[in-house]
Amino acid sequence: MVWVFTGFALVSTLTALLVIPSDDSLLRELYEEDARFSDSGVSLSMLKSTVIGVSAFLAVWAFSAMLLAVLAYRRHNWARWTLFGSAIATAVFSLALVIGAPMMLVLTGAAVYTAVLLTRPHVAAWYARK
Repeated sequence: MVWVFTGFALVSTLTALLVIPSDDSLLRELYEEDARFSDSGVSLSMLKSTVIGVSAFLAVWAFSAMLLAVLAYRRHNWARWTLFGSAIATAVFSLALVIGAPMMLVLTGAAVYTAVLLTRPHVAAWYARK
């Protein structure tokens, strides 16, 4: 599950990182349609920088989660618990975004389910059988 959702997140964020710097027409259209940006003093360049920065951060986070999933699969217990922390952080972060994007609830559910699976007794037993 981690590889599927982080793979999707990685593709999405990398696409944003490739497209937005060279063609900001979609971002410009969003900026012009929503007066809240200009009303709050946010410029288009500030919005563009923020989107690029957040996309870069999320890409690194997704890639790190993929690596943690590989290490957890190889029975590194520390990776399991770090992945658990990442799943909880993902759940909190995505839940905060549900108001603006209800589809984020899918990611919230997947993150919570991942965290629950990582703490099940038979999973702990699997890690103990190194």
